[in-house]
Amino acid sequence: MSHRLAMPSTGCRSPLLSRDRFLRIWIIGLAMTLWVSQAQADLRYRPYQPPQRTPAAAPYLINFWVTGQYQTNTGEIIDGSDPVELPEATRTDLQDDLGLNPNVALVLGLKIEHKNRWLPDVRVDFLPFDFHGSHQLSKNLRVGGMSFRANQRVRTRLRAAIWDFTLLYHPRRLGTKTRPWLHVGLGVVGRSTQALLNVQGLGIWRVASERYDVPIIPLGFLSLEVTPYRVFSLAVEARGISDGKNQWWDGTAEMRTWPMGPSAWFGIDARYQLLDVTQDSKGGLKTTIIAGQTTMGLRF
Repeated sequence: MSHRLAMPSTGCRSPLLSRDRFLRIWIIGLAMTLWVSQAQADLRYRPYQPPQRTPAAAPYLINFWVTGQYQTNTGEIIDGSDPVELPEATRTDLQDDLGLNPNVALVLGLKIEHKNRWLPDVRVDFLPFDFHGSHQLSKNLRVGGMSFRANQRVRTRLRAAIWDFTLLYHPRRLGTKTRPWLHVGLGVVGRSTQALLNVQGLGIWRVASERYDVPIIPLGFLSLEVTPYRVFSLAVEARGISDGKNQWWDGTAEMRTWPMGPSAWFGIDARYQLLDVTQDSKGGLKTTIIAGQTTMGLRF
C-alpha cells in the first residue's frame, strides 16, 4: 500500500503575472525615453541663449599697475630776474652746472574700463620725479633770484609731482569680441604739475628756491595696443600739448607679457618726457626725462 505525501503550498506567483508586470514597466520606460529624446531634439533648433548677467556682476573692470623707473634728466633753468653780480649767467644747466644724478621713482596708475562702449574709461596716473645733486660751480650763476659765485659748492634738489586725469574712448577694435588683437584709444588728459627747485650754497649759507606750478592743462591722448599672441602684447601711448610758451610731451612704449591670462601682466618699457614751463617773469624750467622702467599690473 503506497502513500502520497501532500506538498505544502509555496505561495509562488504565476510566471505570467511577473511577465505582464515587466512588460508594463518596459513600455513606460520606452515612452519616457522617446519623450526626452524629442525634447532634446527640439532644443537643437533653438538659437543659443548666452547666460544672463547676474545683478551682482560688475559692469566694469579695474586695472591697477605699479611701475619702477630709472630716470635720467637733461635741461636748463632760466632765471628771469636781473643779474646783480656781473657777469652772471641766468641759464643754469641741470647736469653741467648742478650735477643732478639719476633717480629711481615709483609710478602708480589706475584705470576703470566700462563695458558700456558709450561710457568713457577713467584713468589716473601719478608721475613723480626727484633729482639730487652736488657740484662745484665753474661760473657765477643766478638761480631763483639768488647769486652763487664760481668755485662755490652747491647742493641741488629738483622734484615734481605730476597728476594725469584721463577720459578715454576706444573707437577702434579689431579681432573678436572676447579676444581683440588691436586696441586704439583716444582721450583727453587734465594734467596738474607741481615742481620745486632748491639750490643751497655750502660754506656761505645761501638758499635759492623756485616753483614751477601749472594747476591744470589739457593734453591730447593716443594709445595703441597690439596683441599678436595671447600672452604677448605691445602698447604705445602718447600725450602732448604746446601753446607756444609751455610744452608737455610724454611718450611710452611697453612690451607686455600675460603669464596668468588677462588678470595680470608684466612689462618692460621706456618713457620720454619733455617739460617746458615758462613763467611770467620770462624765467622757466626746461627738462627732458628719459626712463627705463618695469611694470606689474593687475586686472579684476
